[in-house]
Amino acid sequence: MQGDELIQKIKSGDEKVLQDFYKKFRNHFISYAYKRYKLDIEILKEVYQDAVLAFRNNIVDEKLTVLTCKPKTYLFQIGNNLIGKELRKRKSEVPMPDYIERTCYDKEADLFSKMNLTEVQSIIKKEMQKLGDKCFKILHLFYFEKMRMEMIAEQLNYGSVDSAKSTKHQCFQKLKNSITEKYDKSTFTL
Repeated sequence: MQGDELIQKIKSGDEKVLQDFYKKFRNHFISYAYKRYKLDIEILKEVYQDAVLAFRNNIVDEKLTVLTCKPKTYLFQIGNNLIGKELRKRKSEVPMPDYIERTCYDKEADLFSKMNLTEVQSIIKKEMQKLGDKCFKILHLFYFEKMRMEMIAEQLNYGSVDSAKSTKHQCFQKLKNSITEKYDKSTFTL
């Protein structure tokens, strides 16, 4: 099927054509993307699904009315762009150093309500509280409650997920700097 015909059928709501299009390139895209980016197969499946959905939405929203390349090329470029976003997102997330996380993570109880805090836990608690309520909440929810940024943004009433990520990053950097300025790394080993 040619590009113009594909666009017209998808625009008219022909789900069968969209399903066939989805199936036709799925395995090829996943194979191509895995070789190129070495990402988890499940992530690539999600990216492919999002790429097909974006392809469809571009047609329905009339952002794509004429294809100047093959439909497969256009679809794969959307997929590449989505993978690029995923890689940038991963690169910008700063994990809590292991020596801090090992010291204070406790699945069974609220970290800061424990009666018998160790010296290191007391230090981390004190430094997080010095950052203020906003930083304390976002760091606690992300690192200790293991909550996703989408949920944190909603719960703490941020305008967007990116805004919440930016705040978390800034707060974490403040915590990290505060702790590394005042304490030797050996203080945080178990």
